[in-house]
Amino acid sequence: PVPAHTTVAGVPAKIVGKPGCDKPSLDMDQHFNGCEGI
Repeated sequence: PVPAHTTVAGVPAKIVGKPGCDKPSLDMDQHFNGCEGI
């Protein structure tokens, strides 16, 4: 099984990333520059 909040890739799966904080969706910059009003 893959641990929670972990990114894996390949077969067999290998761990390639983990978030650097407890709630990455709240810390993530989800804005696009130059796309105001879309």
